Amino acid sequence: MMTSPSKQAQRLATLVAALLATSLLGCSRSCSFSPPSNPPSNPTASDPMQINQIELVQAGDATHKGWSAQVQRQEQNSREWHITRGPDGQRPPDGEADGELLETLLINSASFKATGGSGTSKTTTPIITPELRRLTLKLWRSRDSVAAPDLLLEVGTPALEKILQRARVLSSFDHLRAPNWVGLSLEELSDIKEITWRRGPHIYFIAHKTDSSWTDQQFMATDKKITEWLKAAAVDRFKRVVEPFELAQSYKKILLNAPDLEIVMKDRKDRVVQLSLGRVHDRMIGVSSFRPHAVFEIFPTTMKSFRVPE
Repeated sequence: MMTSPSKQAQRLATLVAALLATSLLGCSRSCSFSPPSNPPSNPTASDPMQINQIELVQAGDATHKGWSAQVQRQEQNSREWHITRGPDGQRPPDGEADGELLETLLINSASFKATGGSGTSKTTTPIITPELRRLTLKLWRSRDSVAAPDLLLEVGTPALEKILQRARVLSSFDHLRAPNWVGLSLEELSDIKEITWRRGPHIYFIAHKTDSSWTDQQFMATDKKITEWLKAAAVDRFKRVVEPFELAQSYKKILLNAPDLEIVMKDRKDRVVQLSLGRVHDRMIGVSSFRPHAVFEIFPTTMKSFRVPE
């Protein structure tokens, strides 16, 4: 007896379903399936921590010399950055970068929509300052800058203007460096247990921390004064880094031979941090043992801020 075409089709469909179920069951033990996904057009949109390398390029003009620099995240998921290439094409002796500034750049760039290495804004709203008008940012997920960048923010785009305004004006290479010349955060400074102010052999003042309070050498309470001094030290910014390296070393030698002020700090683990400040030729100079590879030109107000608390 012949089977009707409709019943044949039904049986065939049942057989195919059974074979497919068997195939999927067997593959579940040895195969893995993942739905296709398209990477976000902006790699910082989902997680700014994906970005591990940034290149900044400022084009020159008739009156300003251009510069470029490259920075890398110290390690995956770290918020510490190091300058791997300075304007001269070399790794600078002091490579500490302004991690807070770079993280702010990345967070604010997360709202910028691009299509990858060639993605740029089509509008040409001018950026406020001439320096920023010549700036370009290139961002990579990997540490391999040979490949095209994952995100390119080009000169003159309003997106880049907004990012830089929120972060801080980035108009020179020195703005890319870690801004605090002392080299210690407020958290690290909170571990300091002893501070000595001196000039040569003459000691001006010594402060000790017992438990959570500061006292001077006469055991008079100075907690508020020292706390305010430490807060000021943690945020004090330098004016510029003395360069080239040979000039910086000559300034350092002169300063360390006869500083106007020396501050020696010791933490709970007996690690010593020494700051030396003074005038060298026509500049106010500061050096820190926690950033030993750099010599900083400091602001005149720094000398006033760093003197013995009154």
